Amino acid sequence: MKHGYGVWKNTEGDNYIGQWLQNMAHGYGVHEWQNGDRYEGEWRYSLRNGQGSDTFFNGDAYIGEYVYG
Repeated sequence: MKHGYGVWKNTEGDNYIGQWLQNMAHGYGVHEWQNGDRYEGEWRYSLRNGQGSDTFFNGDAYIGEYVYG
């Protein structure tokens, strides 16, 4: 069971670097997808929750508040 800080990668090229609680992204972390999308910010039980920013492969971006995904 993952608790604390760690790195997750899958075979498709996605990865998450950050805080964990009971095998879920929880706290602050960065998730990068193989297509170039990136989220950096707060997580709660593997859902985007709190302050964060999304940067999309096409150059679009969102910075603000997330509520349970």
